Amino acid sequence: MEAILDKFGRIVIPKEIRDALGLRPGSSFLIEEKNQGILLKPVEGTPHIKNEHGWLIFTGDLQADISNTINDVRKERFEHVSGMNK
Repeated sequence: MEAILDKFGRIVIPKEIRDALGLRPGSSFLIEEKNQGILLKPVEGTPHIKNEHGWLIFTGDLQADISNTINDVRKERFEHVSGMNK
């Protein structure tokens, strides 16, 4: 993917990449010069949630094991949808 540097030194990050990384106006980046190139890294604290076909998807790293919580929520949703909780 190619981008052009404007006269103010700005480049536009393509929408597909912004959406995939959950970047929004005001997102902060670390900028590094590396191997004759430029590396941009979103600063921690930048939201790691993206909207994919109407579903909110978490794209960050988990800080704990949440598998039990996920299983509990899935069970609740199944019971609610199937009418088993009546």
